Parts: sequence; structure tokens; C-alpha cells
Amino acid sequence: MVAVIEPAPSSKTNPATINGLSLEPIRSCGGVESMWFGPGRHVIGSSSDCSHNLRTAGVQPRHCEIRLESGHVTLRALDFR
Repeated sequence: MVAVIEPAPSSKTNPATINGLSLEPIRSCGGVESMWFGPGRHVIGSSSDCSHNLRTAGVQPRHCEIRLESGHVTLRALDFR
């Protein structure tokens, strides 16, 4: 998957901030669709308790966390691999 960041319009007094993040598949895989993330905390993984499920080879039950806060994005791995 590839991340596409959508910045807000910038101005001299207010630098660009990130409004949202879209993850797009880079190749066609069965059952893998685009994901949109707005502000807040999002957990991606194959477990049903994740906010975004991605059930494909190599994705761990709680794979990673994406946070969009105050116009910034943080990605944190939740699996030791």
C-alpha cells in the first residue's frame, strides 16, 4: 500500500497541515481496498478489534497505529517485526 497525504491549503501565517490520509493498494490484491483516515487514532490489523481491518498475508493482528492530531501524522508499528 502507498500513503497519499492530503494537505490543507497553506498560508504565510498558517503552514500546511494534514487533514487526512488515504492508503491505496499499489497492486491488485484480492480483498484489499483503499482506506481513509481522518483525525484521531486508527489501528490497522487483521484482528476484528482493530478500527481498520486488513486481512491479507503478512498483516499482523495489531499491525500498526496511525494518529492524525493537530495537523500531523504519526505511524507506529505495533508488531515487533
